[in-house]
Amino acid sequence: MPRRMLLVLMIAFATGCAGQERQPPVATAPPVGETQAPTPPSAVPPVAAVPAAPDRTGSPRPDPATDPRGYLRWVRAQYARMEQYTLTFERTERRGLGFFKSMRGPEEIRCWYRREPFSIRMEWVDPEIKYGASSYVRGQFNDRVRFIPRHGLFGLPPTLTRVSLQTPVTWGEARYPVSDFGFERAVEKSLDVIRRAGDRGRLTYVGREAIPGLDARAHVLRIEVPAEFSDTPRAELLFHEQTDLLVVNRLFNGHGQPEATYRYRDVNPQVALHDADFLLDGETLESEVAAGSGPADEDS
Repeated sequence: MPRRMLLVLMIAFATGCAGQERQPPVATAPPVGETQAPTPPSAVPPVAAVPAAPDRTGSPRPDPATDPRGYLRWVRAQYARMEQYTLTFERTERRGLGFFKSMRGPEEIRCWYRREPFSIRMEWVDPEIKYGASSYVRGQFNDRVRFIPRHGLFGLPPTLTRVSLQTPVTWGEARYPVSDFGFERAVEKSLDVIRRAGDRGRLTYVGREAIPGLDARAHVLRIEVPAEFSDTPRAELLFHEQTDLLVVNRLFNGHGQPEATYRYRDVNPQVALHDADFLLDGETLESEVAAGSGPADEDS
């Protein structure tokens, strides 16, 4: 089997967003220093028990019912002050290659997020899913996404592989690159598509919706733009009415059919994450030095 075919075992990433941008992201940042073990995701409190982020801007919170755009800008500013957090991410999305695209999921994924340098580690919970774990730290390991599938080929142990940010998207294993993950980026992309659509776009407050597993309802904001501005011209963002955390992001195609649903829960911003929290099995901080070469780079 050609080594290229190993890519079909790669991780898939997704970020809830109003629409996929047409150009790949640019990622550059320096490496950072020493680390400690991560906080176990199973120990984090439920989302309703943790505020989204203290308002350090001094600006009043806009009412999402009367000023939905102002509210989106306000929550983006709050999320920008969430330097790190852990959460449980549930992903359901249409993906694949060409005519073989179909809805996949739901997948339950434990996530560790750090804003600077941008870092995201994911571990898939369901043992039946082919994905095992993945990690990305901007500027480290030759700016590659590293992943380990749950099982190796032909019964062999799984091996660590490195790929570019866009490779999972190119191979139909993800709708969006991992660099689009996080609360701040999801709202930022939503605001961007509204801005680009101008008078041809619409942002409306739908009301409040009960979400299974939450002890409160969520504010529902709907974005509608012409298809030329987004591959998902309709999106619905749901924000916890007490914490203002994004709890659900639903994306629809131009025919009104679901394209993706992303759910976020068990958010814990009271963590202290370091480099070691974003290492996979078998990796060390010293291994970064040699990360630019070797047989594990599948798409150099």
